Amino acid sequence: EAEESAAETEMMPVLLWQCLLKPADLLLWGLQDATTDPLSDAVTPSYAESCKVCEANSLACGPAEVPLKYGACRCLWRADGADPTAQDLDCDKCVQECIGKYMSFDVGTFLKPAQAGGICIVREASEPLVVNKEPPSSPRVAAMERAPPYPIV
Repeated sequence: EAEESAAETEMMPVLLWQCLLKPADLLLWGLQDATTDPLSDAVTPSYAESCKVCEANSLACGPAEVPLKYGACRCLWRADGADPTAQDLDCDKCVQECIGKYMSFDVGTFLKPAQAGGICIVREASEPLVVNKEPPSSPRVAAMERAPPYPIV
């Protein structure tokens, strides 16, 4: 039982390949905020299934797999010759609802649609909420205390 509880508290993180998007890439795909300078060297992290997905979208790939972070993300599916499709979601749902989900795009070839998996772009990173499972130490109220909280005259 002790081994099971230790395994529950130390879960393995989800590791994904990281594509590096520059503001010019975001501007090209219509995902850039109006306040961002398109010529800056700032890099927006995004997650993909493999480096091949990054290279297929003309993006630089990180040197190693990185853990999936918490926060708000935007999933982008795109294929050459078709308009991209985007959807907002929580970053912890990237694997099921974005990277593992394939979309078909009509690229003008009869009965041969292009299929593409998603790229999960981090919009806003956040820290996970830590919940204390122990009961609070105060206020201490007796279980069967029936006296009113005000004086009776």
